[in-house]
Amino acid sequence: MPTENSPSQLAEVEREYQRAEAEFDLAKRAVLDYRITNPTPDSVHVINNAALVHVNTLKNEDPMLSALCAEKERARKLRNSLLAQRARLLVPGLI
Repeated sequence: MPTENSPSQLAEVEREYQRAEAEFDLAKRAVLDYRITNPTPDSVHVINNAALVHVNTLKNEDPMLSALCAEKERARKLRNSLLAQRARLLVPGLI
């Protein structure tokens, strides 16, 4: 049975991490592309050195953008958890 720090376990985590990193990159790109093709009015304006914020415009009410942002957040969390797992395997006792 492999030990906790076996090379095969590290290799598997590395493969999963690389897939998660690619998935996160795609999710980030999808959000960016959507925001470029579906611009929203500015929520914050600066007038006479004062920042003015329109009421309720900072929350996201676009369901497609909300879904894309949720997927990006899910991909980010997976990527970060695999990155931490990879670090623990590379440097035992680090985290």
